[in-house]
Amino acid sequence: MIRTVFHSEDLPAAERLARFDDFLRHCDHPMAVTSSAPELFRATARALEIGPVSVAELTLSPSVVRRVGDVCVRLPQALLPLPRGRTEALLGRRFPCRDGVGVLLTRFLARLTRDTGTFQPYDGPRLGTVLCDLVAALFTRALEAGPAPAPDPHRRALVSRVVAFVQRHLSEPELTPTAVAAAHGISLSHLHRLFQDGGETVAAFIRRQRLERARFDLADPAQGDTPVHAIAARWGFPRATDFARAFRAAYGIPPTDYRRYAGS
Repeated sequence: MIRTVFHSEDLPAAERLARFDDFLRHCDHPMAVTSSAPELFRATARALEIGPVSVAELTLSPSVVRRVGDVCVRLPQALLPLPRGRTEALLGRRFPCRDGVGVLLTRFLARLTRDTGTFQPYDGPRLGTVLCDLVAALFTRALEAGPAPAPDPHRRALVSRVVAFVQRHLSEPELTPTAVAAAHGISLSHLHRLFQDGGETVAAFIRRQRLERARFDLADPAQGDTPVHAIAARWGFPRATDFARAFRAAYGIPPTDYRRYAGS
């Protein structure tokens, strides 16, 4: 799953810095490198392909470079489970990596590149899906306008119960906001108020959760022979046309094309 694309030990010491600089300048994301001790320069670059996602790991001696001993990720925008157009707002942004989702992503990447010998080829698409989800979670956090006020304990507990109920019943087409409200003994208007702080309606939350489950199944190579319409029905979309329309509206790509991307 991983291959070495540059190894300075294969070159004469006098050429290593210049050759690595040339290598970086011709990468998908060009960079330049300099060193105060070029005669001691060492560098290794490894590439990991997990489905349609590419991960690059750079390890080098002390140098001036945009990324030192770091991991870079390249993934198709179509695979990010984010509404179309939202990722453009993140261009040029820095992301925290010492806490929250950021630290989960960096640890996942570190283990991914370190433990490649334990993975099998068929693990690639699944690992790619996990990586896309972590990147999407980091992006979503960055897009948040700010932390919402903490709700009171009773309201928080009720929201948790509602969310758990929705996730347990996603496969049922009759799962609607009215049914959710009735199951918890509250009015429909009360249910809508519970979701106001999250900036998402109850119906939108149910649809997003269903689409996420379907998206995960479409990326699973073990379910490659399961028809798209069967996966859609499994997650509460009895009409294949409705599912295809909702999937494309959410992710900017038809479900059949997404499955092909995720499995490539």
